Amino acid sequence: FVEALRSLSQKTDLQQLSRPEIRIALNDQILAGQYDTPLGKISFTPDGEVVQQQFYVAQVKVNPDGKTGSFEILK
Repeated sequence: FVEALRSLSQKTDLQQLSRPEIRIALNDQILAGQYDTPLGKISFTPDGEVVQQQFYVAQVKVNPDGKTGSFEILK
């Protein structure tokens, strides 16, 4: 959101737009961008569906005591 807003404000004088116009322009900017997130790079389809470059699957392995264990990322 912040990256898209900064990019939009560099291209457009936001003070000259109404709130509905800003919302539309910001939504368009968000959908057009690609973003680095803790989950990896993401982008959006024109309909707003998230496109994630990589997916991670994790597994919790519980020790025989049933109280401790580990969290592992699977390949």
